[in-house]
Amino acid sequence: METGTSRTHFGKMTEPTLTSQEKRKLKSEAQHLEPVVRVGKNGLTAAVVHSILQALDSHTLIKVRFDHERDERDVLAAEVAEATGAALIMQVGKVAVYYRNQVKTSPE
Repeated sequence: METGTSRTHFGKMTEPTLTSQEKRKLKSEAQHLEPVVRVGKNGLTAAVVHSILQALDSHTLIKVRFDHERDERDVLAAEVAEATGAALIMQVGKVAVYYRNQVKTSPE
């Protein structure tokens, strides 16, 4: 479904598959979190995606705040999940919660 907003496409990553019980646990853990990244009026830029990826590397569970109208927030929230390989756990108002397994790097 295409909307009137311009969309930036990033590399597609696979989202982790979570059970409803795992999602419920993550929602409860996210209650005390504050948003660590803010998606401003410029939308989902490469710099914003990079910031979200860094946050997910540091913390497996993060909140992202969207400063957009409702329809745009829904589209952007899905694009963040696709671009980062994170699971969209929940979205309430202007805030969305994402989870991604810790990426392990092998020592070289």
